[in-house]
Amino acid sequence: MKNTLILTGLTFLMVACGTQSVPSQTVSEPSTEVSTETPAQAPEGAADMNALVAPIAAPRNLSSGNQHNLGIVGGVLKAWGWNGYNQISNANTLSGITEVAAGWNTSLVRKSDGTVYAWGRNEFGQLGLGNKVDQSAPQKISTLSNVTAISAGMEHSLALKSDGTVWAWGHNNVGQIGDGTSTDRLTPVQVKGLSGIVQITAGLGHSLALKNDGSVWVWGWNMDGQLGTGNTTTLTVPVKLTTISGVTRVSAGHYHSLALKSDGTVWAWGDNHNGRLGNNSTIGSKRPVQVQKLSGVKDLVAGPAHNLALTTSGQVYSWGKNDSGQLGNGTLIDQKTPVLVPGISAATALSTGRAHSVVLTSTGKLWAFGNNFGGQLGDGTTTNRMSPVQVTKL
Repeated sequence: MKNTLILTGLTFLMVACGTQSVPSQTVSEPSTEVSTETPAQAPEGAADMNALVAPIAAPRNLSSGNQHNLGIVGGVLKAWGWNGYNQISNANTLSGITEVAAGWNTSLVRKSDGTVYAWGRNEFGQLGLGNKVDQSAPQKISTLSNVTAISAGMEHSLALKSDGTVWAWGHNNVGQIGDGTSTDRLTPVQVKGLSGIVQITAGLGHSLALKNDGSVWVWGWNMDGQLGTGNTTTLTVPVKLTTISGVTRVSAGHYHSLALKSDGTVWAWGDNHNGRLGNNSTIGSKRPVQVQKLSGVKDLVAGPAHNLALTTSGQVYSWGKNDSGQLGNGTLIDQKTPVLVPGISAATALSTGRAHSVVLTSTGKLWAFGNNFGGQLGDGTTTNRMSPVQVTKL
């Protein structure tokens, strides 16, 4: 059940499911400019007054990495795009997949039985297999069980267990594992001090966790204020943010972070190159600021330097960096506030890669836009697209 497109290095896979020589692009440099303005802080204990405001997050059925994608469409796992580290190879050996997480050049999937499989690049142990050997086929992480959610960052990975604890592995040079050290971990270790967690997200060098009371916990790299603590101190163990409460979803970019509140508003903090904080500015903020021109949002995802938001009406909005058309609005102009992505309706899931975006609709159609160097748009070409095109070559 494997279809191979006649384009060098592009492979497309499908598998039934139940209920380095990287292409030459550069990662944007972080900003050292931060705002001196301090947004109003939520009072201490506010999150505790809103018990269980954050339900257990629905599993991610769509995820994009550097230049590859994973998606569950109609009960089928689909993988497409650049395959330089075999990160989409041999997925047809798996079944019963309920969640996907695409890292920079790695792939993670969670099965319905709570087990996790990983493959692709493994330079820092981000596959969690106890070694640093790249894998061309999915390998079970034998030390993990009872997993309810997964997230893959740049070079580290996170897993949430059914008991509300968080586990991490991979690169730990800036404390992104959260075990109080800066030592890389080749197998999962428990993140310190966390319980009652309902959602996790891994960025480039930082991590976020959402607790069932709507509070956000952060750790890792903080050079651009991406932890939202009001300073630039890197943390090797999680701390609770006192600057935001009532959160229902979080997402970590490379040097910034996003949060969705229960009132449908979106908040952002960290680096603001290209307007990725969405507050009509390019000045960074070490504390959460509200993203402008957005309401009624029910889901969001942060990319390295651009973001997508999904509204209750099924519309998609984008903002931030747009050098490859990854905002999907027909231009190559960065956007400092959200703009509507035209031509897409009834959207149900979103994902962002290095410089591309993918959207799944209720009809099962996939739409993609942005950089297409590795064929990650799935339209049978390697041509960048500034507007959404349907993913057809699956």
